[in-house]
Amino acid sequence: MNDPRSDAVLEESVLVTGEALDAQAHRLLLDAGLRVHFTGSSTGPGEIAARASREQVGAIIVRSGTIDEAVLRASERMRVIANHGAGYDAIDVEAATRRRIPVFVAYGRNARSVAELALAMIVSLHKRLIPFDRSVREGRWRGSIALPTEFSEKTLGIVGFGPTGR
Repeated sequence: MNDPRSDAVLEESVLVTGEALDAQAHRLLLDAGLRVHFTGSSTGPGEIAARASREQVGAIIVRSGTIDEAVLRASERMRVIANHGAGYDAIDVEAATRRRIPVFVAYGRNARSVAELALAMIVSLHKRLIPFDRSVREGRWRGSIALPTEFSEKTLGIVGFGPTGR
């Protein structure tokens, strides 16, 4: 009996859990001769498993949803799982390991966005933007909230030196 995971004659399929991929990334997959399927907004494990089974995908790119044991069993051709972000929270790595399916992450992929959001939150908290906004909207902005301190002569420390901290 042939192992379907090693049958090079069959066309390979990739399942993307989510609505879409960046156009350039999608084009790279198509140019590599892969059929690309999207789950759309239905990204529960049941829907993902059903789609993986129907398409007999060789890979899953995780944008949203959860990859559990049922998803990993759904396709006999499953060879790799790639998380579109950093971390393994949504993937049952132990189940993948038992099935000898490697799991990859895009380490640092969202680092710039996370760092920018962290800085925006630091400014928002320091300048008390939400209480001030609420005060203005309620017509009680003068004198009802203590003024924040200035940033000058303050020190901000970054703990850690991973992709986000850098």
